[in-house]
Amino acid sequence: YIAMMTSGSHDRLGQFPESRRTFFKPSGAPYAPSTGGPGDRLVQSDLARTLRLIAKEGAETIYRGEVARLIAEDMARNGGLITEEDLASHATQTFEPHRLDYRGFEVYGQLPNTGYPTIVEALQILEGFDVASMGFQSPEALHLIIESLRHAFVDRLRYLGDAGLMPVPMAGLVSGDYANLRREGIDRNRATPDAEPGDPWAFGSVATGVRPGRSSNAGDGNTTHISVIDRDRNLVSLTSTLGGIFGSGVVIKGTGITLNNAVAWFDPEPGSVASIGPGKRVMSAASPVVLLRDGQPFAALGSPGGRRVMSAIYQVIVNLADYGLTMQPAISAPRIHAEGRATEISTRFPEETIEALQSMGHQIALRGETLSTSFFARPNGVMIHPETGNLHGGVFPFTPATAIGL
Repeated sequence: YIAMMTSGSHDRLGQFPESRRTFFKPSGAPYAPSTGGPGDRLVQSDLARTLRLIAKEGAETIYRGEVARLIAEDMARNGGLITEEDLASHATQTFEPHRLDYRGFEVYGQLPNTGYPTIVEALQILEGFDVASMGFQSPEALHLIIESLRHAFVDRLRYLGDAGLMPVPMAGLVSGDYANLRREGIDRNRATPDAEPGDPWAFGSVATGVRPGRSSNAGDGNTTHISVIDRDRNLVSLTSTLGGIFGSGVVIKGTGITLNNAVAWFDPEPGSVASIGPGKRVMSAASPVVLLRDGQPFAALGSPGGRRVMSAIYQVIVNLADYGLTMQPAISAPRIHAEGRATEISTRFPEETIEALQSMGHQIALRGETLSTSFFARPNGVMIHPETGNLHGGVFPFTPATAIGL
């Protein structure tokens, strides 16, 4: 997989000497994959040194230490904008997690600038429907899963942005009362491909006339998610992204660090709160979550995959909570995505299921799943079985993710 991604990015990475030196052979050829032989070994010694520095000195080295100096020097050599002063002024923000009670489970995530609020809204809309009694992935249940997701997505695309720069009706979007109102707009038998945003402002926030920014598709290419349970049953769910494949394609000399291309997620047109500017945060689709059951640690879950992350995490939670699946079946099951008129659906669904959804008015867009596609994101997760106490891991079957126990 790495060999395939590197070869496919040859022209872009080859523009930058340090990137070319890091990811290709001295001849400029890509490293060979392990097909029919051992393959080539990619050694990133500069990155290893950086990681050792971070392990020894902490994150401080990135902002005020040797790594910060190397970043600033490389920027200066190549006409970049980031200085040592910029790095030193960085401050990480932390937030209290939001808690959602869903079907007896506690779902925890971060509200600001993530995909989590959309998952919360979709789950709360769906909670008013007994999809478990309709059968796993029956057309009737899938219809309501799709419609709940679509209504949450059109609200996201209309209202969400950086709350530090614009008023955001967050309290309304994650309100159970607002979800009840949105549920009333769903027909149990007919699709609503033209669903309009609701009015969450009446449920706890104040509106202004500021034009909202666009929701980014951040995390579509080089995103990594890890889900961990340790020996003490602590849960970790962590998403990190470079944005596009290999981010900007630029490796900082002496560090092995590849820079992201997050500026591409801003609105290039002036006048929006999401227009490019200092101190601004873009909307991210990252949605790492942890789940508790009966107050005890249950699962950690997350995914790469752009905006599809939200629909993926939403459906995996439904599979766990509504249908009682363990993690691997919950992740392996075929999925859908709906953020507008189209209902994107995996070709792994039975033909009769797809035809039934079409008869309800869904505008079906079939999507085949392969190693090189990401139509429905690529989640992974770990869980503690509530009856046996055994640990279960799950990975998306179409990508080279791995579940391991040590």
